[in-house]
Amino acid sequence: MLQLLFVRDLAWVPSIDGVVWTLEIEAKFYVLMLLLAGPLRAGRIWPLILTAFALLCLTVGAVSLPGWLKSGEPIYQFLYGMTLSAQMMCFMFIGTAFNFYYRGLISLRLTIISAILFFLALAAQWPIGTIQLLYVSGLTSYAIAAIVFALAFIWRGKAQQPWPGLNWLANISYPLYVIHAVAGWALMRMALDAGWGLGPVLTLGFSFGFLAAVALHYWVERPTQALGKRLAARLGASSARPIAMNR
Repeated sequence: MLQLLFVRDLAWVPSIDGVVWTLEIEAKFYVLMLLLAGPLRAGRIWPLILTAFALLCLTVGAVSLPGWLKSGEPIYQFLYGMTLSAQMMCFMFIGTAFNFYYRGLISLRLTIISAILFFLALAAQWPIGTIQLLYVSGLTSYAIAAIVFALAFIWRGKAQQPWPGLNWLANISYPLYVIHAVAGWALMRMALDAGWGLGPVLTLGFSFGFLAAVALHYWVERPTQALGKRLAARLGASSARPIAMNR
């Protein structure tokens, strides 16, 4: 149940695969965005900056707890378990700042300043958090990723229509990321135990990963996305009626 609810990290329960940790952060980010729904809709960046500072304080506070609280106490488990999500959510705020600019809600100057502040909040937490051993390589990779994203955003209007095959790969990329690991590894291990050679095992792994990703994309991802958009449109319409009536 902890795995399904994406909170197993807060209870220090070992993960059942190698990719779910990113989904755990994503789920917490969505909850945080729900709490910040008002500023998000209005395009107010300062509440996000204050939230990033609060997340930084959470990480600093968690690693600064007195020794008697670091012996398996639930409060320490929860706080220290939150530190990885805290630092990564600061990085995710960079995309939120660009979203505000894309919607015409903040200036380019404020977007750049906010993005730098969010990255600094990430950088300040990394050397004291749960993945501090990856400080140099990880922070370098994230800096490069942020720069590539910013450049792609700036030049988005100049991009030509990509090759259709690249679009298809992009469409199935998320389900491929989700499904390839545990199920693919288990299938390849069973094939190895059955005496298959390296070539057939790799072929099996790739074939399973892509076929499963296609199935997830067309039978799960697209229908649930469509359902979510219908629900969002319905909720948006219902919330807009009282505003129109008040006006």
